[in-house]
Amino acid sequence: MKPVNQNTEFNPEGLHPSSVFHGGEGLSPHYLNCTAHPHDLRPSVDITLKAIDDRLAELPEDKVLVVLIGEIHSFPAHRVYQQLLASRLLARGENFAMAMELPHNSWSITTERIMNVKDSNKRLPPDLYYNCGQYDTDGHGALSAFLAWESTSLSPVSKENLIAFCYHNNIKTVFNDAAFINGALDLRDSFTMEAITDYDCDVKDIGKDCEKSVAIRNLVMAKHGLDYASKKGVRVLLQSAGLFHIFGLMTANSDYMVEENSYKDSLCPAYRRAGAEVLPVFTTLPSHKCGINRIPEESYPELQKSVILEGINERSYNMRKRSHRLSRLWGGEKSFVRKLQKTSGRELEFHDVTKNNGYYHSCDKHHRTEILKAYESAKP
Repeated sequence: MKPVNQNTEFNPEGLHPSSVFHGGEGLSPHYLNCTAHPHDLRPSVDITLKAIDDRLAELPEDKVLVVLIGEIHSFPAHRVYQQLLASRLLARGENFAMAMELPHNSWSITTERIMNVKDSNKRLPPDLYYNCGQYDTDGHGALSAFLAWESTSLSPVSKENLIAFCYHNNIKTVFNDAAFINGALDLRDSFTMEAITDYDCDVKDIGKDCEKSVAIRNLVMAKHGLDYASKKGVRVLLQSAGLFHIFGLMTANSDYMVEENSYKDSLCPAYRRAGAEVLPVFTTLPSHKCGINRIPEESYPELQKSVILEGINERSYNMRKRSHRLSRLWGGEKSFVRKLQKTSGRELEFHDVTKNNGYYHSCDKHHRTEILKAYESAKP
């Protein structure tokens, strides 16, 4: 890890990792300060669409543009921003798809759990378990399974609402993170093992939360995401991932900033090496003193080609906290998501997944039948 003195101040000529917050002003033609109206997500989407159009105009028709959206998983505003961006692309007829940081075999994990309720020894064949996306061509099986049976502890209402939006609007969607087992990378998965080989590291060095594990996940996401975009023939792929997957991360350690996740192992260069053009969307967090000052120096050349958003609302919902769990019972996040949608021009639909859970169970059953049928018919 490379230590960098954290007391270095920023200036336009020479940026350095630091504990001093820098929101990104002056570093990109697509910078926006939303502090005055943090609940209105329309300006953020407008400037992102302008950046998408500018970049598409420079690209050959056969080049995929990956819009790499960094999110804090517990912030509903980050997810509602993605929904509004996707809604605008859909309205203008853009040929696009969504990619989400969820295990690529999520459908298989959920399906096996359902099967095990009746028979604890029931298992999917390995060639289906790790290749379910091959038979779930538009991702609607994975979407409906999530809506019927899964949730998340971090901003669950906004997550469910975004996934429901994709499902109800027939948006091509891929879950493209690495496969997991017991909280660690699933080393039985050939995609993970291929990424480990490409990364040239020893399997024994791969831990649950280590830097190498994040690097492997980024390689898997880039490969799955671009393969899906190419297969579906889309021009634009909206890839959402944790904020520091985008460029890497510097953290404070005593008197120094230490590189926790390097730029070379981040999603931005991983997608570019895979053959895509990349438009990063980096959201800075003023209240957490977390901005351009927290990314590695090697990523700075990316900033001029990025969308930088400062001051989007930072309200957080984490169901691991008791007060937040009570808030969900009282409808706290649901009310807040509706407020964001209202303040952002009432363009978005709200999907009450909990209320309509029975409907999603029937959708999941339908897609599960179709996926299993497609798998059986593909057998030699």
